[in-house]
Amino acid sequence: CGVCDGIGVLEGYDCEGNPLFVTQNIDFTQGWNMWSTYISSSNNNISTVFASISDQVILIKNQYGAVYWPEFNLNSIGNLTDGWAYQAKMSTGVTLSIEGVPVPSDMEITLNEGWGMLGFVLQEESPVELAMSPVLQNLLILKDQYGNVYWPEYGLDNIGNLQPNKGYRIKTSTAVSFSYPSGGRLGFGEFTELKAPIYYETVYNTGNNMTIGLPTTAWEVMPVIGDEIAAYDESGRLIGSTSFN
Repeated sequence: CGVCDGIGVLEGYDCEGNPLFVTQNIDFTQGWNMWSTYISSSNNNISTVFASISDQVILIKNQYGAVYWPEFNLNSIGNLTDGWAYQAKMSTGVTLSIEGVPVPSDMEITLNEGWGMLGFVLQEESPVELAMSPVLQNLLILKDQYGNVYWPEYGLDNIGNLQPNKGYRIKTSTAVSFSYPSGGRLGFGEFTELKAPIYYETVYNTGNNMTIGLPTTAWEVMPVIGDEIAAYDESGRLIGSTSFN
């Protein structure tokens, strides 16, 4: 127990009555996932964090290519880094529980110039435009694990809200440090949710994706909302599809 301004404080709670130790449940789907955590565990070595579900882990990677590969007893990631996102390939859908202390919501996160992976350290989802407002002048593009994008240069947002448990690919024009805003609101742009294609089958998630922007002036016949667009490689294999909104 402790004392805060003469008021008794229960063990495990701060002066406002908020729990010091919390549990975060992260749901993984079969195949590739991009994930992050807002928990700082007492032992945050990735092999310890994933010990309870290691049989379902095929491979986990950080943004520099370091891996946790339990089948071969390989761990070049070591400890998880607060504010980072990771890619995980799972053999089945499974839930990971992490217990520890929440990282400060205003912690400073350093982004390198070019591509990287960004973790989400807030415990509640936040509109992407608000969440990324401190770094907006340096932000080129932000993508989720499905290839949905926030592309401020073109006013395009089909991510909507950044979510706890999720990770994001980010590309910045320069190296920059930022913190997620803790409150307030902005005048948000329109969020366009991309519906899954019906005519074209869903492609396999390889853990990597490419964003292609087609200006409306490129079309000889302008698509209408709900039309579907597909991309094929040279061998005729479907590599991407989306609906036009």
